[in-house]
Amino acid sequence: MNRIYDYLDALVLRLKRHTALDGVRFIRAYGSEQAERPIRGFMAVVGVTSARQSQAFVGERLTPSLSGERCRAEAEIRIYAPVGGNGAGLSACVFALMNALREEDEEGLLSDIAAGSIEFDNDSSVVFRRLSFSMDFCVCGEGEHE
Repeated sequence: MNRIYDYLDALVLRLKRHTALDGVRFIRAYGSEQAERPIRGFMAVVGVTSARQSQAFVGERLTPSLSGERCRAEAEIRIYAPVGGNGAGLSACVFALMNALREEDEEGLLSDIAAGSIEFDNDSSVVFRRLSFSMDFCVCGEGEHE
């Protein structure tokens, strides 16, 4: 799973360079950083929702010295906005994030980028949208030639 989180962390760092996302605070889901309550601006909570092996290499070897498997991880970014402004700018922020994801996918690993509908969380006084995407990659390790 480290490869997944390493890639996701690097992707978030690249997203933070986009001026259209300057007002967005990124935090990792289930991380040690606390989310502010109540939120005062846009907050993007980034996490992995699932991961699975999609295909092992033939004989689990890509080359005589490299073994591994193809994996697919499903990730989600929940973009939150305060309810007080009725979520003003939330959709624009989500679409800017979608465009930035496409631009920053240097390795060509992302697919199925989609935004969900606006949801309300009355307990936290926020509105949010889910931005989901898939990451296809190889978990490889060096092995001895048999």
